[in-house]
Amino acid sequence: MKRYFLLLVLPLMFAACKQTTNSTQTTEAANEVKQAIEFNEPAPGKLKWISNAGWEAIGTFDRWKFESVDVPDNDFSRVKAEILVDLMSVKHEKKGLENHLKEDDYLGAVSDNVARISIDGATTNDRGGFNANTILTLKGVTKEVPVSFRVMKSMPARVVGEGMLMREDFGVGDDEGVAKEVKIEFNFTMPRE
Repeated sequence: MKRYFLLLVLPLMFAACKQTTNSTQTTEAANEVKQAIEFNEPAPGKLKWISNAGWEAIGTFDRWKFESVDVPDNDFSRVKAEILVDLMSVKHEKKGLENHLKEDDYLGAVSDNVARISIDGATTNDRGGFNANTILTLKGVTKEVPVSFRVMKSMPARVVGEGMLMREDFGVGDDEGVAKEVKIEFNFTMPRE
């Protein structure tokens, strides 16, 4: 009887050990993917957000970087860039709100801590700057977000600009006392190619 018991239990124990190993390998792989993206400290400039629904909420993202950038012949109408933003680096003066912003109902930073911004070209505007439709991927949603910017100096280029995104387009927040529009302001030095 003991022999039959062992014949039944040993395969179950082996399967349980194998499943634990697979689970550990999956967790390790997920951690490797998250660790594969390293962010410059400090970031190449400021990335600020402003929301106003009767009271103004202002914050920043302290860790972000250019994954790639190309400005052929220093012509910003031909700019191509990929920017990664560490959503876990969101800052707000109220720590309780800062932690809440990282949760799934807002930025979802615990599940996916990286937002991606792409730009592929720009047009000149009547204010001496540029307009562009960036592509933002946040919480698994990819949408265009229009921005305008000016190049303040060149070599290295200092860029100052802003854009407006509709937070509901990305599943960010609920409707209770939260502004639908979030203004984004940026001010940074372009890395040299």
